[in-house]
Amino acid sequence: MAGLGGIALGAGAAIAGSCVVGTIMSGVALMSAGNVIFLVTVVLANWATTWFYLMGGGLFDS
Repeated sequence: MAGLGGIALGAGAAIAGSCVVGTIMSGVALMSAGNVIFLVTVVLANWATTWFYLMGGGLFDS
């Protein structure tokens, strides 16, 4: 699964002509409001994905 994710990430970076980290670093350095919003969105999406992946997809399981 990790290998397929890595291939998909590489393909996306090749198509876009940049990677997420490079876009965030250059955009924040330029104080671009759009890139700061993108940074927050990426961080929250990664947090949510990791939370659901590690917790089995439930919010209120006891």
